[in-house]
Amino acid sequence: MSDESESVVVVGFSLHDLGWADVSLQIGPDVYTIASASYTTDALGDLVRFALMLVVGGVAAECSFDLEPTEMRLRGVSDGVTVHLSVYGFDSIHLDRPIEAGAREFYATCRVVDLGRAVALAADAVLSQEGGTGFKARWTEDFPTRALVALKAALGTVAS
Repeated sequence: MSDESESVVVVGFSLHDLGWADVSLQIGPDVYTIASASYTTDALGDLVRFALMLVVGGVAAECSFDLEPTEMRLRGVSDGVTVHLSVYGFDSIHLDRPIEAGAREFYATCRVVDLGRAVALAADAVLSQEGGTGFKARWTEDFPTRALVALKAALGTVAS
């Protein structure tokens, strides 16, 4: 588990092939990659909205990644300053199981604002590399522009 007061927080969203992406999380020295998330969920949009929920003061947020047929679920529980992040694995995305039924594969803590900034930077990097049209061509969903604008606005109101 990393010390949230000193943590470097980096989030990556890397498109590869048509409709597949890797989501990487680095919280201090701890690194985890959700490999080959499918276009069957709005993975980048869900990730941005996940961060937005926490930045605006949500106590908990989740987003799900379809690995066809398995599921990886990112869960954040926050006290408003620190977020406890966990990634849980499930044998099927289609069963809608409670979080307790999953196997926790990653856990780390960091400041909510640092996570929000890292997700915004990751989304900006995708937009810069792919453009809105390129993103839609590779992912089949529109780029999550409104969610990213909202996240950046929320981050603008949060003290460092």
